[in-house]
Amino acid sequence: MEKNIDQIVQLCDPKLRSSTVYMPVTMELSPGIRNVLKAYQWLVHNDWPQIQPPETLS
Repeated sequence: MEKNIDQIVQLCDPKLRSSTVYMPVTMELSPGIRNVLKAYQWLVHNDWPQIQPPETLS
């Protein structure tokens, strides 16, 4: 998942909701779950720091 997190976050963008490439095709992706994916992406890009990620990862 670490290798693909950028693509996963990109494909979960709500702007793509009406597109065939929108990732969660069978269910709605809540803003909370999307934020968890962005927090994970932040951790991967910052070499898993032992600090808390920023509250807003938009």
